[in-house]
Amino acid sequence: MKKYIFALVMVLTVTAAWAQPLRESVIRAESVHSEILGEDVMVNVYLPAGYDQSSEKQYPSVYLLHGLSDTYTAWEEKGQMKNVMDQLIASGEAARMIVIMPNAGDPDTH
Repeated sequence: MKKYIFALVMVLTVTAAWAQPLRESVIRAESVHSEILGEDVMVNVYLPAGYDQSSEKQYPSVYLLHGLSDTYTAWEEKGQMKNVMDQLIASGEAARMIVIMPNAGDPDTH
């Protein structure tokens, strides 16, 4: 379990360079190398509308972990996470945030 927690923390330290602010929210699939696991880990990243990586603005982040039989795509496909986050942000019930959904399942299945 400690391996997975460390791997998840590492996801925050590695990001792709996105130059332009987003006009609408997106979920991007990324691959992040984990030194601890010795392999690449797939991760979905929700970026809110208006997100601009080149900005000084900081965003809170939340990790969503899937169930053992699912993968990093479960929150997007089954939970409609993008729509839920967009609605919560639009209503003021949630702040604009980054949501990280790593592939954190059984290490014997990828």
